[in-house]
Amino acid sequence: MTLISSPEAPAIVCPPWCMRYDHDADVVDENNPPNHYGPDFGVLGTQAVGEGAPRGLISTPLSDMSPHDLRRLAAAAVAAAEWMEAHS
Repeated sequence: MTLISSPEAPAIVCPPWCMRYDHDADVVDENNPPNHYGPDFGVLGTQAVGEGAPRGLISTPLSDMSPHDLRRLAAAAVAAAEWMEAHS
């Protein structure tokens, strides 16, 4: 775990996989836990809210994808799922 703190904000404990170091900009309190960002897998990103398990995020609309795009998305989804399982 990585500890990030500033004099004005409470300390934020990041999971070891968190790739975000600018938590000082977050409004963090009991109702708004920090967001932790893991690696991206093509159009899929990974994120956890607070101390929750990582989840996948799609960063592009799925409305107009070719068969090639869909295959790339499927491969990225498998890689993201395996990473999330290893870090949950």
